[in-house]
Amino acid sequence: MENTPRSNPKSQNKELKYHNQNLDAEDLFEVFGYFKEYWEAGKFLGIKHCEKPEREVYGYYSKSPEIAKEEIILKNGKKIPKGHKYYTRVYPFCGKKK
Repeated sequence: MENTPRSNPKSQNKELKYHNQNLDAEDLFEVFGYFKEYWEAGKFLGIKHCEKPEREVYGYYSKSPEIAKEEIILKNGKKIPKGHKYYTRVYPFCGKKK
């Protein structure tokens, strides 16, 4: 078996250990807040900061399709018009390892 990141037994054991212990980013790192990524048809539109996550699950699996109820202005100045379809993901801002 090759020694690649996917086939390295050490990295697999680490992933299994974290998965079995149900550790989150808060358990491993200092968390300073959260941000929501906005995407449309696979294209990254921008982010918005939030103090608390809106969902229990965050990261890639927090993907949620939405329709804009009002115009949304992102941190980079881009706008999502009312009625526009997009999807979001929520991620933590992490600092130093605990």
